Amino acid sequence: MFDDCFTGYSNALEAFPEEFNWRWVARLQSSRIDTMLVASAAMLDHDAPGLSAMIADAMARLPTDPKARFDWLWCPEPSLLSLARDPDGAGAATGRAAALALHFAACGVPGEWRADFVPPVGLRFDRWWIADVERAALRAEGNQVALDVVASGRAQRLMWQRDSADWHMVEGGLAAAPQIDWHGARIRIMPVARGQATKDMDVIPATDAMRDDVRRALDLIEASSPAYVEWVARMLRIIVPWRPSGGAFRNASNPNCCSCVMLTIHPDTPRIAETFVHEVSHHYFDVLECVSPLVNGRDLAEYWSPPRKELRPLRAILVAHHAFVNCMLYYQLQAARGISMPSDFGRTFDELVDWQAQLESHLAGSDGLSDTGTMLWRRLADRVAMMEKAIAA
Repeated sequence: MFDDCFTGYSNALEAFPEEFNWRWVARLQSSRIDTMLVASAAMLDHDAPGLSAMIADAMARLPTDPKARFDWLWCPEPSLLSLARDPDGAGAATGRAAALALHFAACGVPGEWRADFVPPVGLRFDRWWIADVERAALRAEGNQVALDVVASGRAQRLMWQRDSADWHMVEGGLAAAPQIDWHGARIRIMPVARGQATKDMDVIPATDAMRDDVRRALDLIEASSPAYVEWVARMLRIIVPWRPSGGAFRNASNPNCCSCVMLTIHPDTPRIAETFVHEVSHHYFDVLECVSPLVNGRDLAEYWSPPRKELRPLRAILVAHHAFVNCMLYYQLQAARGISMPSDFGRTFDELVDWQAQLESHLAGSDGLSDTGTMLWRRLADRVAMMEKAIAA
């Protein structure tokens, strides 16, 4: 059986279990950090003195209020720790721990550490991205942070101070990432590299023009389908700008980079708005899957995925259904307000309807879903059917 609160992860029209989500995400992210500290503390103490101690101190200082704790921990750094044993080796583990410590410094945690990074890494402090870092030494004192780095072969001192509202750079001259404050979410456009490798050829610098494009897309969601405002604002914190590939619009998300969406940002406002609904839906899926298994392992067959035009395992079919049918519901809510889906899209609403039918045929015919997995797609399908009747009435 599934818990009734899980229905909130299905679509934007369900009551969402805010406090459950705050507590569960904090527990999940804390577990990732604790696992890293147990596995890597000795190595970090040797290679990066003070680093593990600062992270441990931050964990002891986590706010007791569930929402405040969620706000501290719903960020990409703890989930990137799960990649610390990738082929980049020990240097990657140190880099990811340093990224986490910098995040905690932005939360006001004091500490000092120094580290060398081989290969170089990219690091984030609040709104600032520092690429190609080879060496770093941090001194954080609550409302003041100093970071001495060697980046791209050049030594420099970076310093920030925090007032009652925000951090401000007082030495170093780095440009802050474009930022949008939207319904309680502080959304940054930053060139965060997947896996934290500093060289990610898909990622391009953020610009103010990108911020304007993103703002218009968020405003469109608010104006045309208000039910999806909280759905997006709850899970989105960082947008990673991707370069076009062959002129194609691309987007993705990754459970190892929670709160992030990667996409090609351009002036096609309706397409960007849909992308946020689609990719953020993946974050809801990822969080729920950590709470309760969605497949049971009994069905190892592969099924035709109309969006990908290839055979995919059952879990991937469920992922596709959850994202694309949430986009259908988003467009239905627009239709109920007299707003039509743009006619110049590469696909039509009727094509989404066809994809839904094919995906649901696979899901309904399989014995490989858990009770929670079955609830996830059926509750969403029921909402779409209800909206279809309401629009036709």
